[in-house]
Amino acid sequence: MVDRSTLPLKLSVFFALFIAPFIATVWFFGRSITITPHFVHFLKRSVVGSPVNIKPVAASIQAPRANVWRDLSDEEVHSVTKWLLGKKDLNLTDPESAGPWSNTILFVELNIPNKTDVLPYLDSNTSDQAPTKYARVLTTRHATEDASWQELLVGPLPINDKTTVQPLQYILTRKTNGTVRWLDPDVHGALEKEFLFKVSASIADITKDLCGGVALGQDNDTIALVGLTTPYQEDTEGVIVRWDEFKRKPNSQFDTQTLLPLGLFLKTDVTGRDPSKWRVMGWFYNDIFYKDTESFRAAYQSPVFERLQPNVEGDWARTDRQGPPLQHDLLPPPKCCTQMAKPGSL
Repeated sequence: MVDRSTLPLKLSVFFALFIAPFIATVWFFGRSITITPHFVHFLKRSVVGSPVNIKPVAASIQAPRANVWRDLSDEEVHSVTKWLLGKKDLNLTDPESAGPWSNTILFVELNIPNKTDVLPYLDSNTSDQAPTKYARVLTTRHATEDASWQELLVGPLPINDKTTVQPLQYILTRKTNGTVRWLDPDVHGALEKEFLFKVSASIADITKDLCGGVALGQDNDTIALVGLTTPYQEDTEGVIVRWDEFKRKPNSQFDTQTLLPLGLFLKTDVTGRDPSKWRVMGWFYNDIFYKDTESFRAAYQSPVFERLQPNVEGDWARTDRQGPPLQHDLLPPPKCCTQMAKPGSL
């Protein structure tokens, strides 16, 4: 126990022996001294003779204004989604039951308020009324041949009898009712099953010879067709073009596919949503472009056709340790440790 009756005397002695010379030194040399938490702890230990347990208390803060940029809560997102699904004229389908030809809601978020609406609210001398809250909704318009994305503006929130929905276009330069053309709506559906794998099957004998495998969409495929570019419009006629590349599938736990290109590329016309109208626009191999499959096959069967050496996965492509471990390979990495001082050690 600390004898509190002698505390004033201890303080006086400590001030005379330590604090006063310290202040005089600072004043004499004209230097700025930073009082660190460790120094304060030393003072407390020296004066009272035992550790002092001080628990930090978080300061209570009351913001003068509500955060107008705070995102929508889960409840608000749910209410907006439910309200939109009930609007029959939008023809929206619940995402859980939507198909490749369904209009769906992709996400719902806060529509950032305009600066002209926020400034009067933040200026306490101007307005105490917070900007009206609106939701920004992105929908997919799949139920049409000309698929698109459309952004909607829903508000005011919370949902009430005055809430409306309208195309979000006031923030856009091009006034298209908030819609943007969707160039590859079937990229993970009909594009692969109804087109790309069929094209690959038509030259399966060639890919097996040049690449060492086939890409048919089967679990035992050893090579894959990987999109090389996002679809783009090549001319003014609206033709949508995409490029795909043949790559070897990794046969280990390491994701080495990016290191295993096979040098064979496919160019296709995927305009529209009818797979029967999609077509091959050419093949590219060994720096030579072939305008169609027939030209590529004819060149392949030519005796002067030059084959590239295919990439094959090996230890060179993996990131695990090769050979015997080095001296410190099996040791755990350094860790940052803080050792607490024992009571009475200062």
